[in-house]
Parts: sequence; structure tokens; C-alpha cells
Amino acid sequence: MRPSELVDQGLKLICQAVFPLISSALPNQIYSLMLTTFFKYIDLPTRRTLIVTATLTVLIGMHVSIGQVQAEPNSVIKQANSSKTGSNLDSETDQASSSSSEEDKPITSKEQALANNHASKKGSGFFKGLFSSRKTSSKPPKSVPASTAQQTKTEATPTPVREPAESKSSENPEKKGWLGRLLSRKNKKAAVVITAPVEMKSDLASRYPALDTKDYRKTKQEKAVENLVAQIYASFDARVNDITAADLRLPGVKKLPPVPQEIEATWFRGIQDEFWPDQQRMGQRLEDIYARALINSNQVDVFSYNPLIRETSYDEARGQYDLELFADGTVTRTDEPTGSTLTTGQTGRFIQDLKEAEAGVRKMLSTTGAKVSLSNRLSSLKNNSQFTDPNAQTASQIVFSITQPLLRGGGYAYNHASLKVAQLDSRMAAAEYIRSLENHLLEVNQAYWGIYLARSAFMLRRELVKETAEITEKIEKRPGEVTASDLLRAQAELSERRTSLIRSEMAVRNAEERLRALVNDPNFPIGGKGELIPLTRPVLSPPKEKVQQSARMAIDNRVEIAQSFDRVRAAGIRRDFSKNELLPQLNLIGEASNSGLDAGSRNIQGAYTDLGHQSPGWIAGLRFSQPLGNHTAEARNRRNEYELRKEIATLRSTLDAVLLESVVTYRELLTAYRDMQGRHLTLKATREEVRSLKERLVIDANNGQTISFRLQILLDALQRNQQAEERFLVSVVTYNIAFAALEKAKGTFLTYQDVNISRVKQGKISTFGKPLESLRATIPSLQPNKKSSVSDKKVSK
Repeated sequence: MRPSELVDQGLKLICQAVFPLISSALPNQIYSLMLTTFFKYIDLPTRRTLIVTATLTVLIGMHVSIGQVQAEPNSVIKQANSSKTGSNLDSETDQASSSSSEEDKPITSKEQALANNHASKKGSGFFKGLFSSRKTSSKPPKSVPASTAQQTKTEATPTPVREPAESKSSENPEKKGWLGRLLSRKNKKAAVVITAPVEMKSDLASRYPALDTKDYRKTKQEKAVENLVAQIYASFDARVNDITAADLRLPGVKKLPPVPQEIEATWFRGIQDEFWPDQQRMGQRLEDIYARALINSNQVDVFSYNPLIRETSYDEARGQYDLELFADGTVTRTDEPTGSTLTTGQTGRFIQDLKEAEAGVRKMLSTTGAKVSLSNRLSSLKNNSQFTDPNAQTASQIVFSITQPLLRGGGYAYNHASLKVAQLDSRMAAAEYIRSLENHLLEVNQAYWGIYLARSAFMLRRELVKETAEITEKIEKRPGEVTASDLLRAQAELSERRTSLIRSEMAVRNAEERLRALVNDPNFPIGGKGELIPLTRPVLSPPKEKVQQSARMAIDNRVEIAQSFDRVRAAGIRRDFSKNELLPQLNLIGEASNSGLDAGSRNIQGAYTDLGHQSPGWIAGLRFSQPLGNHTAEARNRRNEYELRKEIATLRSTLDAVLLESVVTYRELLTAYRDMQGRHLTLKATREEVRSLKERLVIDANNGQTISFRLQILLDALQRNQQAEERFLVSVVTYNIAFAALEKAKGTFLTYQDVNISRVKQGKISTFGKPLESLRATIPSLQPNKKSSVSDKKVSK
């Protein structure tokens, strides 16, 4: 038997093995017609070409199918659009590889190994990956344990499903290999599942002027990640209703009398008095201080550059798709001995002048990943060879080439991944900028109330020194009625309180310097003159917002949660990007060219003229490559899978931390108010004690007690009253700082203060005439650049 017949017989055996498998998806008449046509009317060389092409196609399809089956057990969001979700990360990541009846059953390590082994065997069959359906079990679901059911109720939210229209075929739509879907006779109408993920209310764009970028279409994998993120968000939103601790309820603040809005206190009435006559008086409201800090603070200026720096990564990623001009040229002079007369036609040396140049444009298409180029190749040749004809000659060639990735590196999702990640990175930088502004303004708030506390404490201690000096003077005027020890004790207390007053004055100065440093206003620099006077009155009314409202606003508005959401999205995109790199490299290559030649001269014009008289040539082909181990791509994909799982866990942890902070801050606010109520009652009691002792000092003059004894009792009562005054003052300041801390915990601090962030173009110009920008945070309702001052008279409240 001849070799060609042996090859033909081998091809027949292959076809006899392949065609019966295909016949299950084809009518018998078409199957018989294919066999007859293939072996009767197609010659042997054509059959060989068709068989080789089909074999390569099957191998590629088998590889893709195996890759998909092996990737399923590790997918984080397989079937994330379905109405059922697991109660933890493991159930979310493994529900695609386990049947619906077993997905709530605890899986042992042995059962997991068997499941993975079964999944690998399922994809290892030659045609199973192409034709067989990856079905899930149709058994009825088992009963769910109570703990799992409770978790599922908390974590998952039901999603409405629109039932598909009734089909003539009773077969269920199933996912097949790509070749099986191509040859299937089944009704292509599949069930349409519409998910309705819970809408997240956090709107970063309303607080930050986002970079003007393109809106990219989301892939199915990205939509699945969005659905998973929304479900996690909804589960924590539902947890807000479980915040029912008794100490977090507003009626608890009514157990004690409310603090009056007008406090009978020296520091409350005289906080705006002049302390140092030689200093310029600069009264500032808290809102004015915020506005000045946003405009002048160096720290705020530092924060503003971070998002601008990160935004450049988007243009950097977009640059790979820019149209590129290229040109190169070489001049080659050859002068070498000849070893054969076949080189030049004679012995001696081979001398040649060759000039080559190429210029054109090339571009990578973002939609498909294709690399396209159009160029003009020029060459001028002259040598001393008798075999070169014509000699000299000039050639011109117009070349259009395209390289289109069909598997690895191709497609919309792969080529837009870097752009989407850059967008998300810019948004995360914007969230970080907002968080930095909130932290800085909270420090400004604390420094402002620090001045209020220091000035009020200074007034209290100054009043205490005055009263102590009066009592000591009375004791000194009655030397016969007091002992030396009583006089020395009174003088020592006066000296101690005068020393405390000096320290209190320094505390006022230091508090002012701290605020000056945070604000950095040139009108009151660090170490400069001027007396900063707080004009904002403290809040003394009880809180009215419920803890559930605060917690829900925190989940909706905290930028840390927006950052975590974007990190999950970016990790999902990188995971899908690396999954594409698991595919083989299969590129479609095409090139079309038209060449012209100028004979007998080195005139380039003649070469161009000849182009119009010639027929174009072309090249078409495929380029295939695939590492046998593919360890690099597999390791990268596995790493990105771990990173996605980590970001999902980080998102849950961030939500936990935000929920905790909102509850703790709210509890601190209620506690601060209750503490202020109790301190106010103590203050009233000590004031009454001092008043009573002063009255009895005159009434009980002849009750047998010495004047020194009664005065010492009064000094002790004044000291107790001083401590009560200062503690109440501290509680008032703490309560007002707690209000600002709660706004920050809710993520509404900037919104509450009406802070507006805008982009401002700078005068300097960067590359290609694009102006540089800067971020400016302002409070539009205020004029921070207008100097605010207080008259020498007492400022009206």
C-alpha cells in the first residue's frame, strides 16, 4: 500500500471517530451527506488540510474548555447574579463547583479534593469540554441549618427574576462548549435573569469633581462583582436595625434636667472679653476658621496633589492606544572580498551601496487589541554585481499590516482593563483626599474649642485668685484673731493659685499657636501678635438624631467604604485580566502591499510611478504559541484570585469598622451630654455651698468660731467650686467636639459645613499645552480672605 493510501486510511479512522460524536447534534440526512461529500468529492490533499485545521481547532477549543472548568472552583463570583448567595466567602467562591443541593452543606477537605478531582476529569475528556453541558444537580435542596439560614437572611437579599417565555422545546437552556453551541439544534432562547442589586447611596462624584473620562461598558464578570458588592452592602445596611442597645436610646438623656441654654457662669458671659490690652483682638467664628484653613493650610495643599498625581495614571494607560508616527533609515556600505564568482560574476571584491528607510503610522486598537500599521518602505541599491538587474534600482513599497489576537490579549475586556483600573485608582485617591480634609478640619475644630477651653479656664482661675486674695487680705487685717499657721496657709493657697493662673495664661497662648499652625493664615501667623477670640457659642441642646440614622448615614457616605468598593472592583478586573492570559496565543496576521521599482536609476519618483501599474500582494496566516506548563500565567491568576478574596474580606472589615465607629461615636455623644448634665448639677451644688458660706460668714459672726476657721472653710469651698466649674467647662467642650466627631463618623462633615471642591487651572503650561490644575476646597457662603476683626467693645452674642 502506498504512503498516500496509508495517510488516507488514517484520516478515515479519525473521521470515523469524530463524525459519530458530531452526528448526535445533527440530523441523520445532513450527517450522511457530510460523509459522502467528504470522502467522494474532496481530493486527498484538501482532506489533509481540512483534517489538520479541524484538529487544531478542536485542540484549542479543548484547551479553552479545560481552562474554564478548572477555573470554576476558584471563581469568587460564579453565579453571583443568581438569587441565592452564600452566607460567607467560601460559599460565594465555591457555589459554582458544587451542586445546588449540596451548597449549604459543610464541605470537608476530603470532599473538596474529590470535587476538584471530578472537575478536572470533567474537563479532561477530549470532546466533553466541547459538546457536553456543565450541568448542576436537579435534586431538591436539602434543609438548611438554622444558623446558615439566619446568616443567609442577613447576608443575602432576594433578587426578582423575570420568568422566560414558554418555548416549544422542553429542554432547559444549558451552557455548552463553543463548538457544541455552534452545532446545537436546541432553541437558543434562554431564561432571562434580571438581578436588582441594592443601590449603594454613596455618591463620591457629588463631593469631588471627578476626572473627565470615558464611561466604559461593564463585562459580565464586572457586573457579577458589582452584584456581590451590593449584596455585601445590603447585608450591613440590614444590620443597622439590630442596633438596639438601651444606652443608645435618646430617652436616656431625659433622666436628668437639661442644661440651660444660658449658663450663669463668668466664662460663658465673658469669653469674648479682652485679656491683653496691648494685643489686636481678632474674633473668629468656627466656620470662618474652617474657610481660612481650607484656603491657607499647607497641609491641605499637600493633600490636594495626591489625587492629581494618581489621575495621571489614566492618561498613561490611555497612551498605549495613541496613534504613533515612526520612521527609521539606514545607509549600508559593503566592501568585502568575494569567495565565489557567483557573488559578482568575477573575482575581486563585492562593493554595494544600500539605502533603506521606512516611515508610517501604527496604532493599537482598544476595542479588539489589534495592532495596525501603514508604512512606506524605500530602498536604493547599487553594486558591482553582474547579476543585479537593473543596477542601480530604487524600490518603493506601501505596506498595510494587522495583527489581531484571537485568544490571549484580544477582546474589549482585556484591552480596557488598564483604563478601568486607572479610573478606579483615581476615585480611590479622591476618596483619600476627602478623608484627609475631614481629618484636618476635625483637628481645626478641636483646636478651636481648645482655645475656648483655655480662655474659659483662665477666666475661672483669675476669678479664683481674686476671691482668694480678698479672703487672705481679711485674715491679714485681723492678726489678733488668727494664728500664724492660718495666715501662712492662706498665703500659700494664694501663691499656688497665682502660679496656676500663669500656667493657664501660657495654655491660652499655646492653644492659639496650635490653631495658627493648622490654619496658616497670614493675618495671624505663628508667634505673631493678636488675641484670637472664639465667637461661636457652644451647643448645649441634647442630641435629636437616632443611632440608626447615624449608622446608616455612615454606611452610605463614608469614603473608606467607597475606597473598599473600588478596590474590590479593581481586583476583579485584574483577576479577569490574568484569566485571559491563561489562553493560548493565537494571532491572525494579515498584510497587504503594493511595490514599485525604478529601473536603471536611483530616482524615487519613478518607483512611486511604477506603483500604479502593479497588482498588490498579500499575506494571511495564523501564529500560535502556548507554554506547556504555563506556570507564570497560572501563578499570576492565582495571585489575583487571592487578592480579590482579600479585598472582599477587607471590604467586610471596613464596613465592620465604620459601623463600630458610628456606634461608639454616637455613644460618646450621648455620654458627653449626660456627663454635662451631671456636671451642671454638681456645679449648682458647689455654687450654692459658696453662697451659703459667704452669708453665714456675716450671720454667724458670734457663734464661737474664729474668723480664720470660717475663712478656711470658705477657701476650701471655693476650691471645690473651681474644680466643678472646670469639669463642667470640659464637659461642654467635649460635647461640642463630639458633635463634630459624629459628623465625621457619618461621612457628612464636609457636606454639613458646605465645603465645595473645585478644579482650578494654573497659569503654567505643561507638555502639549495642557494646563496644570489644582484642587481648591472652599466654603462658598464665606469670604475667608476678608479680614475679620472685633471692635474694642464687647462683641454681641
